Amino acid sequence: MKFFDWLKTNGLINVNVNFPNLKNVKILSDISIKSPINIKKNSDNAQLDIRINPQKLTDPESVERVRKMLRAAVAEGGELIETSTQGLISEVGQFQNDPENIILREKLSKVIPHRDAAIWEAALFIRRQHREGHSVSELKTDIRLRYGDKGKNIANLCSTGYLEEIIIPIYDELSSKPDFVYSEFKSQYDVIVTKYPFAVFISRTETSDDAMKEIKEKIEYNKTYGVPSLNIHAISQENIEKITDILNKDDIKALFSKPPDIKIDGDVYLATVYF
Repeated sequence: MKFFDWLKTNGLINVNVNFPNLKNVKILSDISIKSPINIKKNSDNAQLDIRINPQKLTDPESVERVRKMLRAAVAEGGELIETSTQGLISEVGQFQNDPENIILREKLSKVIPHRDAAIWEAALFIRRQHREGHSVSELKTDIRLRYGDKGKNIANLCSTGYLEEIIIPIYDELSSKPDFVYSEFKSQYDVIVTKYPFAVFISRTETSDDAMKEIKEKIEYNKTYGVPSLNIHAISQENIEKITDILNKDDIKALFSKPPDIKIDGDVYLATVYF
């Protein structure tokens, strides 16, 4: 098969495939793998899982080669292929070369610590995918598995616009001073991406009790620093129902100085609470 010959020629796999037994080829996006492509086979050679890391395919030529090889894999007998992955590879290429994204990435190279650059790159791609109506649950899981809590936090901050609304403006203001030193910004940046005290993100894996605890803790934290409000975000009807139930609880309502401002756009929810 030309597809697997190409993978071997380019040093991407060293798996021997018994093609007569091959019944299933499954292709997935996985940004947690360290190589561009990772292939695993089951014991009887009937199933191949091909995982592609879009972050490792950064130049347009590589993206186009992989797209051609994916099409070849289907043509040569792959019974099952996740076509969304073909679309994802295409989207990565478009994302990398989008003029607006190039400008933002240039800005980020000045603002974001180098160690976090790959996380923000992945988070920006996830944000674009979500805005275009694609499912991002698997991508968000990937970023959490690869980068831990910081990856999850950055993905949440990026998806809700805090990069442009808070992080970059803080840098611009601080860097405009004649005596600016980067460590001054970095100390604030580290607090934002580790604690994001101004926001709570409701997760489907988080229990209502855990969400209530986080809301109470951040209200107390913000009060200490004279911040009178907190934003609460949720995506999906399940999470919206969860936060709606929480905000209607008497012990939570007792913390507020006035009713929350609530905005709902489809399955995207934002409540600003005041205290």
